[in-house]
Amino acid sequence: MNQLTKGLIVTLISLFATTLSTTGWPADLLGWEILGITMIGTVCTYLGQSLLLPGTSNTGALDWRDLLKGALVAVGTALSSLAASGITGSHVEWIALAKLVVTTVILYLAKNLVTTGKPKVT
Repeated sequence: MNQLTKGLIVTLISLFATTLSTTGWPADLLGWEILGITMIGTVCTYLGQSLLLPGTSNTGALDWRDLLKGALVAVGTALSSLAASGITGSHVEWIALAKLVVTTVILYLAKNLVTTGKPKVT
């Protein structure tokens, strides 16, 4: 499995786990619609940043580009969540959105610590 696919899977699992831990399991169709729209936006953001800014870090290390990429994915996720609320006509839960952004950056950076394009030279 290539790095892009692994990263995408980890990103989706992270988003789903973050959603469950911040707002809980979607209780109705509206909740699933919001989650679905947010996931689509996150996938598009992840694929876009992966194509525009390929990974350059060694395994177990981070550089400024990783932080930038994590921030891009987090902003894309937040904008997708805001768009989902606008599309569905629901209210925005700002605290849950802030938790989603922070957790997305942390999980993206953690993922990059263990999965990068180049092996660490010792």
